[in-house]
Amino acid sequence: GKTFLINKLFGKNLPSGKKCPTTGISFLWIEDLEMLVLDSAGVQRPVSQCDGAVQSIQDARATESFMFEMISRIADYMIFVVNDFTWFEQEYVSMLHRKYEQMLRHTELIVVHNLRDTYEAEEAKDLFDQQIKKCYKGGSSPLDELTYVAVMQEGVPPVNHVALCKEMTLAGEKYNKKNALHLKSQLRFRHMLGRSISLTDSLRKELERLIPTFAYVELAPEKMPSSEKTLTVLYETCKEAADKEAGFSNTSRSEKKTSKDYGKVGSMRLKAIHPDAKVSMKTQGVINPLGEIIAHDVTFEPNVNVYDRRLQDGIERVIRVECPGVQQEDIDWEELANGVKISIRKQKPIEETTVQAVEPIIQ
Repeated sequence: GKTFLINKLFGKNLPSGKKCPTTGISFLWIEDLEMLVLDSAGVQRPVSQCDGAVQSIQDARATESFMFEMISRIADYMIFVVNDFTWFEQEYVSMLHRKYEQMLRHTELIVVHNLRDTYEAEEAKDLFDQQIKKCYKGGSSPLDELTYVAVMQEGVPPVNHVALCKEMTLAGEKYNKKNALHLKSQLRFRHMLGRSISLTDSLRKELERLIPTFAYVELAPEKMPSSEKTLTVLYETCKEAADKEAGFSNTSRSEKKTSKDYGKVGSMRLKAIHPDAKVSMKTQGVINPLGEIIAHDVTFEPNVNVYDRRLQDGIERVIRVECPGVQQEDIDWEELANGVKISIRKQKPIEETTVQAVEPIIQ
């Protein structure tokens, strides 16, 4: 529903629907508003497992998390479009909110509820009250129906909720035009001064910061560069890529675009500092099932066993964590309202920069 929303807000005619998925990161410049709109692929789309690829779901999850993290770093506003607002979508909203809180960013978060199966105005109002107003503290203007400002916690920007209904229905006629104008005014007037940026430079810099979270470089220690930077990101236009491939200038090789669709104008290319370096994706310890990045070392993944032991005077819950090589002083735990938080720090047994490997090893 993201592309549908862009068409509705800005009078565009981009292909939308389940048969017209958005790929990669797409941008749309709204000249009269001087606004750059970012459109991305949707989440939780099915993946092909015909070739027996075990990691296909993991790859899709990592890709979605990467896109999610990338967009949240560069956008002034984040619009999260949902069709049915269940606890899973609530967790995504909470995850975004936590992310902005950790990054100390006051990015506006707007949740647009695409009530595409709702035809009656009264049904839309009841559904919005049930899914939003009864689940969050906050308020809304009596003049603005199907809008709500949810206050998450003190000192943190609120979350704005806006609903749109099925087009050409009684509910759509009553709410859509008014709520689209309400949403458009939020985007336009809350950041009137704007900011000057180089889009390709911003994308490249954020990618270089983000890539090490999802990938690591395999390289012999003696070839490892002295600087911590092992990967760089290069931007290449379609024309430059075509010229390299053909060996001469050939503007016709660039992908054509029409006014009714996105056109590919360039791509980001990952380059390792050393030609012998091998770049591999991290497959563990990067993201959780909801797509949230877990910032810890993938080489340390302790096994955790939780079980209940029956005693004479009740039941005792036991948590056993297998963490060889960890000292007692490297373990902290904290009792929370809904459980226990355990923090484990594993020290490096060997400082790689101060030792030299012995080769060959003969048994």
